[in-house]
Amino acid sequence: MTLKTVEWKDKSVVMIDQTKLPDELVMRCTDFSTKPGDLVLDPFMGNGTTAKIAKGTFRHFLGYEINKNAKKTITHNINSIKNGELFTSFNERSNVNSKTN
Repeated sequence: MTLKTVEWKDKSVVMIDQTKLPDELVMRCTDFSTKPGDLVLDPFMGNGTTAKIAKGTFRHFLGYEINKNAKKTITHNINSIKNGELFTSFNERSNVNSKTN
């Protein structure tokens, strides 16, 4: 297994192998399928991206990873964000979209 740090839009992310999904993609999927306060299940945590996005958008998360070597990476990625740090309300997003159209 290879651990490395990758720069992604001005943020340093610790990554296992080459399987890191972009935060923006995971955030869109989470946003479309859940609401703040919901529980997000990730049975294959990998790098912990889903848990990180859930925490950053006021969702709860439960994840499993059989690779014990990933624990340090997952913990780092989850701890790199504050609760709700990524959250924007639907109204705020609607106002931004209406101003750009």
